[in-house]
Amino acid sequence: MSKKLPVAVALSLLLLICPLALAREVYVIDVEALGARLASECSSVAWEADTVFLNRGTTDAVVTLLGVSNGPRRPVATPTTITVRAGRATSIRQEVDIFWGPSSHDEIWMYRLDVPDDVTVNTELFPSADSETCGPGSNFVIQKFGKIELPTFEHLVAANERQTITGLTLGALESHINVAVFNAGAVPASAKIEIRRACDGLLIQQSTSSIPANTIQQFTNFSGAVTGSECPPPTFGPFGSNGLHNLAFATVTVDQPSLSCASIVVNTQPPTSGLQVMSAH
Repeated sequence: MSKKLPVAVALSLLLLICPLALAREVYVIDVEALGARLASECSSVAWEADTVFLNRGTTDAVVTLLGVSNGPRRPVATPTTITVRAGRATSIRQEVDIFWGPSSHDEIWMYRLDVPDDVTVNTELFPSADSETCGPGSNFVIQKFGKIELPTFEHLVAANERQTITGLTLGALESHINVAVFNAGAVPASAKIEIRRACDGLLIQQSTSSIPANTIQQFTNFSGAVTGSECPPPTFGPFGSNGLHNLAFATVTVDQPSLSCASIVVNTQPPTSGLQVMSAH
């Protein structure tokens, strides 16, 4: 007569034979937006983002779409999973293009993803040139102005917990600051944004806005010029003052679970960004 294993022992043996594929939730930003016409050339800046998945594991991995912000997903017959082959990489644009995006066709939105632990996630923004409105011979030049790494998030910030975003400077260049805020709550949120001078914390600008539930919004044109005689010029570096007197930081406080990020953009010339340095981990 056969003997039955105790439940705990049987479960332990099962886990040894079939180890669980651990995963975590990841929030990433997607963008499809057309900027203003560039004064120096017959084109506009087109902002396009993509999220790349690299599978470091020895077996295929599946990334699953759990949700999208800014309205319901576009009503298309697009799979909600992406298979990333072992030792390979692929991306959202390559697999499903923008068809995971919201039916609102907003210019910026968030994905909530279930990502296996063996998969590295990296999101980048490509400032491109779109000259389709310039007549015959016009074209779209992808990544003409370099690329910018966007943040990925694995945890929401709790309601009313202040978020601080530092390093907002383009030196002496005329610039402006954009702040994007994602309300992950199920009800509208009140978001307070403050821009402060780094040297003494002086409040430069502030605004309070309402953000609908499950929506990311970008608030634009905060001043990037935060100079003041009260801030001493930098005394380090071979060339003396290097523009760090323009250094600012942003604080964001939202009364619902949220995420935020900020960018600083030059006003008087096309965006340019081509150097990316990553550390191994």
